[in-house]
Amino acid sequence: MFKAHPLSVTLSIKTKAEVGDSVDVSFFYLPELGIVTVQGRTHLTNQTYAGEVLEVGSIMSQLYEGDEGLHSPNLKNEYQLKEAGISGDVGKLIRESGSPFVWAQRLAGLNFLSSAGPDKSISFMHMQTTVQAIRKRLVSRVSLQSQLNHLEQGKGLKLDAIPQTIIDKFPLKVSSRLKSWAPVTWEKFKSHEESSSVSSNGAVDSSDFLYKAVLNRGVAALTVLVSLRPDYPASNPVFCLSLLWKDKWTAANNEWIRDLEKEMNGGVVDADRDDFLLTHQVYKLLVLFDVLLESVSALDPEPLFTREKDFKNPVEGRQRKLPLIFNSGDNIFTQH
Repeated sequence: MFKAHPLSVTLSIKTKAEVGDSVDVSFFYLPELGIVTVQGRTHLTNQTYAGEVLEVGSIMSQLYEGDEGLHSPNLKNEYQLKEAGISGDVGKLIRESGSPFVWAQRLAGLNFLSSAGPDKSISFMHMQTTVQAIRKRLVSRVSLQSQLNHLEQGKGLKLDAIPQTIIDKFPLKVSSRLKSWAPVTWEKFKSHEESSSVSSNGAVDSSDFLYKAVLNRGVAALTVLVSLRPDYPASNPVFCLSLLWKDKWTAANNEWIRDLEKEMNGGVVDADRDDFLLTHQVYKLLVLFDVLLESVSALDPEPLFTREKDFKNPVEGRQRKLPLIFNSGDNIFTQH
């Protein structure tokens, strides 16, 4: 029942660069189940790039929201398999021939709500948008892997790895440093106190790319949990923060960490929403970590951290807001 037809079709989708990256998407038809499955293979110009974000299954998964290719989209298959006495993880048996994504059925002209059989008009309707979506996903993932490679080197985020357009948005001097960056499992991610709210309310889930970073300046260490949705950079990265300095501060017990998270997780300006969005946000966090430490330290009789950023008041208003907004024209940080 899970045997594929001996003939298959491979679609090679290339980036627009003259010598660019490409992905081969192979389609297989399972006659007994009446569905199409997909396998793929990437061809990258930079052979050193390797990681979860560039796995071909990851590139094709959730190309459209919720389409993970884990189960058959043909509801008839459930009854066919019961009659054949097949139980257990049927999706796994199907996936031995590839993943049955819904978008693959559309490219094959299959519509399981109709009894008329394959319809080429369905394929024509979806071919261009799907090919463009795969090409865009490949370009974004190659850029993302490049950024991850730089971040995983740790010991500071080197300026030569950051586009000048990002550096120009912030003050030149940054004292905070990126100590480490590494992928983390879903189990470890949700076990952290600072990530409990986003993991319980569905803002982050196991299909996301998850990372743990540590930023430091002097005796202060900021633990950062970062989640990237499969459609990155269309969706913002999600940052969960925990500061170990005077005490352990998280968004649950400290207003300043809560404000910093809001600033990091708020809407990103369209001009900033490009393939370097992750690098942009990490660099922004380094800058704002400086601002937090310098502002809070300025409230102490003997400030521990030298004031290097320009701001009028370390805190302002009854809510004691920190100056987390940078006005590049006046080169000064202000409160909301």
